[in-house]
Amino acid sequence: MAALLAHLLNNVGDPDADPTHPNHSKDLEREVLAFPAGLFRAPERWWGYITNGGSESNLYERHC
Repeated sequence: MAALLAHLLNNVGDPDADPTHPNHSKDLEREVLAFPAGLFRAPERWWGYITNGGSESNLYERHC
């Protein structure tokens, strides 16, 4: 866990866009998202993000 303390734990915004500050964990977020995408054989272009909990997940709706 000590290695994670060097990262910001709140990654606001698109996981594919790195913020301007170097201390972020978006690379970890992308790994977490890629795991189920690979398991479910998602199409080449997929998108997602990590929520803070079940309520946010249930309320989130992506508008195209």
